[in-house]
Amino acid sequence: GTPDCKVHLWTDEVKELRKIALQCGLIEELKWGCPCYTIDGKNIVIIGVLKSSCTLSFFKGALLKDSANI
Repeated sequence: GTPDCKVHLWTDEVKELRKIALQCGLIEELKWGCPCYTIDGKNIVIIGVLKSSCTLSFFKGALLKDSANI
């Protein structure tokens, strides 16, 4: 909420990551002060902001289905 807040450095990037998460049909919630995306009540991904980057972190990412073999 302050002008020096690190979130202001990554506003555009966080907005794009949010769009992607919502397009995947995930439910947006606020957890630990960050946007967190869930499905069936389980945490899937969270968006975080650091000084030099923003992050998209997956909870148990190894358990995600990869039908496209990415």
